[in-house]
Amino acid sequence: MSWRANSIVMLIATLTIALDAHAQNPIRADRPIVVGVDFTVKRTGQRDAGLNLDRILPVASGETLTVAAAPLDQYGRRFPLDRFRLDFEPSADCRGRLEMSEGSRSELRLRAGTSRGRCTIAVWVPGNLNLDYTLMFDVGGIGATNYSREQAVAIIERLYRAVLQRGADEASVRAAITEVQRGNLQPQVDAMIRSAEFQQLRQQQSPSDLLAAFYKGLFDREPDTPGVRQYLADLGRNRHAQVVLGLVQSEEFERRLPR
Repeated sequence: MSWRANSIVMLIATLTIALDAHAQNPIRADRPIVVGVDFTVKRTGQRDAGLNLDRILPVASGETLTVAAAPLDQYGRRFPLDRFRLDFEPSADCRGRLEMSEGSRSELRLRAGTSRGRCTIAVWVPGNLNLDYTLMFDVGGIGATNYSREQAVAIIERLYRAVLQRGADEASVRAAITEVQRGNLQPQVDAMIRSAEFQQLRQQQSPSDLLAAFYKGLFDREPDTPGVRQYLADLGRNRHAQVVLGLVQSEEFERRLPR
């Protein structure tokens, strides 16, 4: 047999062995792999919302939330969660701002601390060098819907001293607690500003006197120069409610609330 014939025989034998091996251990072209991940934010008492990775997610101090990952395969289908895992690493800026733990192989549980500011968390799919993401957060104040009952009582009592310049009666405090905890702080402030009692004080006192009363009732101190410059012009434009809300939502006021 010539060398050409021998080569053909050897090639046929090699192809036969390869086909037999493929038949015994076929390579599944349809085997799902992770090619993308969708993220969802879960908050207590709220509907789940998609997380936009191009935007910074605001988080209130003391708030707890969960970031859930939903992996997608090459066909746009949901990848099985029992075969998926997400790893994460927070930036140094997260210290004191966000505490985190792995809720499951596809979830990240977060609790915001008391330190305000922004921080980032790097997340990635192990074994896939192309799938890494950056989650951006901004830890702010307590938040309108995160006041405890004790904090709501303190807010109401200080608002009465600041706006109406008197102590709050028990019935008024009891009626307003639930509304403040539900996030309806602004309507409470608006109602106090519109009341005949405050309108009488407004006629009797100058904007400087009113601002001094706001500071005294909320902060137990006199206004500082930056505060005077910032708020007197607003009071001159009848923006009393905006001034009061700005002071109540400030970091200084929140530090005075019970924890």
